Amino acid sequence: LQPSFSARLTSQSSVNATSGYTVPYGSHSVPHNIGSHFSTSTYKFTAPVAGSYFFSAQLRVDGFGGSYSYLTLKHEATNGTLTDRARDLTSVQATYKNHSIIAVVYMTVGEKVYVDFRENGDGSVNLDSDSWFNGYLLG
Repeated sequence: LQPSFSARLTSQSSVNATSGYTVPYGSHSVPHNIGSHFSTSTYKFTAPVAGSYFFSAQLRVDGFGGSYSYLTLKHEATNGTLTDRARDLTSVQATYKNHSIIAVVYMTVGEKVYVDFRENGDGSVNLDSDSWFNGYLLG
């Protein structure tokens, strides 16, 4: 078992992420999903075996006018506990803004990870298809 995945986001217009938004990576395409452990319906990766996993995510936000936004890798334990494992916070107002996170997370069988986007001060942002979520088992 060497699970890995790469998932691309479809452009999303007028997203309101003021209370959090699970980024729908995989809505555009999933070029590879070895073992099929990344779900295109929940946008979560589920660990098939215990081990250390490497994850990276990039999100391009267009037309942001709010005060700040952040991208977070969420780790969901089998008991439902959520832990933030990586976060990129920025307060830059820009036509194009890129968030990027990288993390190594130890996971047991059945635990999940996904990416959450939150913003403050702009109730409508656009997410671009130049956005990816990737992961693989280190061992």
